[in-house]
Amino acid sequence: MKLLGWRLFAWVVVQTGLEIGGFNPSHYRVQTALNSDFRKFHDGLHMTIDCTPGKVDEIEAWLLEKEQEGAIRFGIFQQSDALMTCIVPTYGADNHLHFIDGAQGGYAEAARRIKGLA
Repeated sequence: MKLLGWRLFAWVVVQTGLEIGGFNPSHYRVQTALNSDFRKFHDGLHMTIDCTPGKVDEIEAWLLEKEQEGAIRFGIFQQSDALMTCIVPTYGADNHLHFIDGAQGGYAEAARRIKGLA
């Protein structure tokens, strides 16, 4: 019940934008986007994109074209949900970090497809 109470309290603070104890929900939301992982790793760009099915088709067609040209190798895995894992040392500072991946396998499943294992 205590955890449920804290979650409800946090939800109300974020939804109302109420500033409490130096925590500004609007600023935190902006910082979450800025502090989300988007970098290149192992000479490859890994990203989770939220888009319409039509846009997925456009992106995949472009990737296939570039792969046929020999410019890239890619793996793609469509899923309905994403998962964000957060490291938040303190809510009052901007030093939090967020990792975003697909909830049904994400990067690992896309990597399997590049290697022809899927």
